Amino acid sequence: MSMKKNGWFRLWIVISVLMAIALTLSCARSFPTEGEVRARYIDSLGVKWAIEGERKKLGALPESEVTEEQIQRSQQVVDSVRARVAQLEEEAVLNLPTERAIEVSKFFGIWIAWSVSTFALGWAIGWIYRGFRPKVDSAL
Repeated sequence: MSMKKNGWFRLWIVISVLMAIALTLSCARSFPTEGEVRARYIDSLGVKWAIEGERKKLGALPESEVTEEQIQRSQQVVDSVRARVAQLEEEAVLNLPTERAIEVSKFFGIWIAWSVSTFALGWAIGWIYRGFRPKVDSAL
C-alpha cells in the first residue's frame, strides 16, 4: 500500500518537525548545569542542621562545663556531615550525564507519542470522512 503525500500529510510532517525543535530547545533548557548541582549542596540543610544542633548542645551546658573534648566531638560531627554532603555532591555531579540522558529520552518519548497519536488521529478522521463520501459509480 503506497501512501500519498497529500497536504495534510505534509502538514503533519512540518508540525512534527517544529514540535521536535521546540522540545529540543525545552529539553536543553531543562538540563541542570554542574554549577546548579553544586549550588544545591553548598547551602545544604544537613550541614546547617548539624551546626545548629551542636551549638544547642554546647549552649545548653554552662560555660564552665564545656570541655575541649566536647568541642572537638561537636566539630567531628559537623565535619562528618560536611564530608557526607560533599560526597553526595560529587555523586550528583558524576550522575549528571545519566540524568541528562534520561531527560532526553523523556522528551524523545513525548515527541514520538505526540507524533504517532496525531498521525493516527488524522488517519482515523480521514478514514471516517472517506466512509461518508458518496460512492462514485465506475460503470458509467
